[in-house]
Amino acid sequence: MVSQVQRARARVLVVDDEPLVANAMRRLLARDHEVEVAHSAHAALERLSRSGFEVIVCDVMMPRMNGIELHARLVQLAPAQAGRMIFLTGGVFDEVAERFLHTHQRWCMGKPFDPAELLALVARRIAHADPLALGTRMV
Repeated sequence: MVSQVQRARARVLVVDDEPLVANAMRRLLARDHEVEVAHSAHAALERLSRSGFEVIVCDVMMPRMNGIELHARLVQLAPAQAGRMIFLTGGVFDEVAERFLHTHQRWCMGKPFDPAELLALVARRIAHADPLALGTRMV
């Protein structure tokens, strides 16, 4: 008898204000994971208030509240969730963003993204998640 260990599907939240990019990531990641999409940081906060995610893939530059500001809010409200973020950027536009991305460079990738690299980074993020905090939502 051949035994296979089936990997659990992770819950992934994609946060990107560009619908085409967000949907491309959703389709790519949905092969292996349960994926939800939020088209703004505010929508992401609302979803995070209802349930936790093992990975949050977030665009850095978005209108109203950017990915850096979303991360800062999560550090205050749900630190375990903040520690599960992956940041995507099409370019750095100011010194604050540059410093932030340098500090979090292990969990950053550029746009346009390489699908294989995104899948690998998500897998790495899942492997580094605190298993006791998985599914933690904001309080």
